[in-house]
Amino acid sequence: VLSSKLHEAYQQELAEFKEKVEQLGAYDNKLWESLKGFWDKVQNQSRERNLFREHANHLRDNINVLFEDLKAMRKRVQGEFMAASSTVADEFNKSLDDIEARIAAGGSRLNSVFDELKQMQRRYKEARMSNEHRNQIWNRLDEAFKKAKERKFGPSANDGSIAERHDRRLSGLVEAQKRMEESIKRDEEELDFQKKKVNNSEGQLEA
Repeated sequence: VLSSKLHEAYQQELAEFKEKVEQLGAYDNKLWESLKGFWDKVQNQSRERNLFREHANHLRDNINVLFEDLKAMRKRVQGEFMAASSTVADEFNKSLDDIEARIAAGGSRLNSVFDELKQMQRRYKEARMSNEHRNQIWNRLDEAFKKAKERKFGPSANDGSIAERHDRRLSGLVEAQKRMEESIKRDEEELDFQKKKVNNSEGQLEA
């Protein structure tokens, strides 16, 4: 009696799931998770021997049909997403082809490359692409930045890690600061010398 009551209640719940799946215009992950929760509930009752195997198998077969319908919807959505991702990746690749050609040409054509790469980096962060396409485009962006730096600043521009490059930059700034301080010191010494001359002058005209 308990198994029959549970089976009847689950049949009604299953009918509601079927209606929701039939009304779907596109794959819904929330509905997938709800259906999984429903199937787990049926399995638990079967393990507790509150459902006859026949009742449990009947529910399982009908639930599997709904899972297959949802899988087909998900596959269509994934196909559409991959097609859209491929289109976006193609646009990035064409832009990068143009930028790499300008890097190779050098000269004045190199001036705007860094700004365009930075803009492309911002667009990349917001773009909807598959992980495969994202990795491919990121690698090309990174390589384009390195080529542009090498072309503009010389072969050693990309040597070492980021930390090492920052250390070199910091060392350069410290050296520049020292040179400025030495220059200021010489100016102050010259100023003191001139002040002493003024103080020791013998007339207003000489001062």
